[in-house]
Amino acid sequence: MALGIGAINFWGFSPALDLLDSFFPTKTGDDNQPSCQPLNVLLFGCGDGRHLLRTLAQLKRHPEQKINFYIVESSLELVGRQWLLLRLLLQAEEEELGLQDRAEVFLELFGNGYYRHQTHQYLVESANRMINWVTDESKQKQEFPILNLSALKYRERDALEAIFKFWRLEDARVFAFEEFWEYRLRAHLKQRYD
Repeated sequence: MALGIGAINFWGFSPALDLLDSFFPTKTGDDNQPSCQPLNVLLFGCGDGRHLLRTLAQLKRHPEQKINFYIVESSLELVGRQWLLLRLLLQAEEEELGLQDRAEVFLELFGNGYYRHQTHQYLVESANRMINWVTDESKQKQEFPILNLSALKYRERDALEAIFKFWRLEDARVFAFEEFWEYRLRAHLKQRYD
């Protein structure tokens, strides 16, 4: 099964959950009201930000509740991808992206191997910003204060910087998506491939 999924799990296997609704159901009475203390949630190996995004989308149901997410992933590519999607959803007004464009860019970044020129431009600009965030903590706190990078080690910061630099590449031959996909299918299906 690992050959079919791959080494990095970019998508999860469960539906997106509203984590605040799990702690404070809205359908019951007033006995489960949010507390004044922040709720700390550890997301371990989710593969994508589906729980984080769903919880943020439903945050209006619990406007007084503060929540801290701690994200641990098996690879830093997944962490960088979650930052990218968060940046797209939370800072898109600065980029002058309309709702339609934001949805299209989100869907392309979340599930496609090929991007339109507009999406690639957004990816390159975001990668440049995120390189600045990783290398300059004061700039990150100024531009995207909801993100706390204090738990990252310097080698993790360097690895994230290398990942973001890879995202900026213009040459499609560096990452031959079709060749890698065919190789993965051949390895997984073996003699059943043809």
